[in-house]
Amino acid sequence: MEKFFALFILSLAILAIANATIIYKRSYYLESPDRVNLQTGVRYDRVWFTAAENRCGSDAPACRSERTMDAWSPSLGLIVRASQGLDLFGNIATAFETPTTTELGNTPDGAFGYNQDLNPQRVVSLELGTRGRIAAELSFSGAVYWAQVTDALVPFEVPQQPGRTFFQNAGSAIHRGIELSAASEAL
Repeated sequence: MEKFFALFILSLAILAIANATIIYKRSYYLESPDRVNLQTGVRYDRVWFTAAENRCGSDAPACRSERTMDAWSPSLGLIVRASQGLDLFGNIATAFETPTTTELGNTPDGAFGYNQDLNPQRVVSLELGTRGRIAAELSFSGAVYWAQVTDALVPFEVPQQPGRTFFQNAGSAIHRGIELSAASEAL
């Protein structure tokens, strides 16, 4: 009977950048070092935006605007060694993307502050593929992917302000595709 063991590797990083906090944890579980690799991950993002109009004092409610956006984004992946030099893999992941300050700052009614109706877009993605090596000098990979974006950020204009771009959340969008690559090492 083949021996199975579990290997747990934990990496935890906390990154604070100006007005964002990101916590990321990824774990690797090896069921069998020769065959199966299970990967899990979770990421937490918290981003806050603050704007103040100096002409009327930063404490006046009409001259101050704030937005906070946060989300947990889990992921799960599996790699199976099908044979020597050939791996099969699959991943399912989620993602969270905040609007930029430009997208948030353009309010269609022209009022000061951030657009309170504009929300982050979210993504759920699935990827299936293979990668491997043919002889020592040629490697290859191929994958198919599918991603669903909800609350996608899309531009629009209002008749009262022609040429100025504003942003809103739309329904959803589906992205599908194929990725192929090959590389050869020089002899």
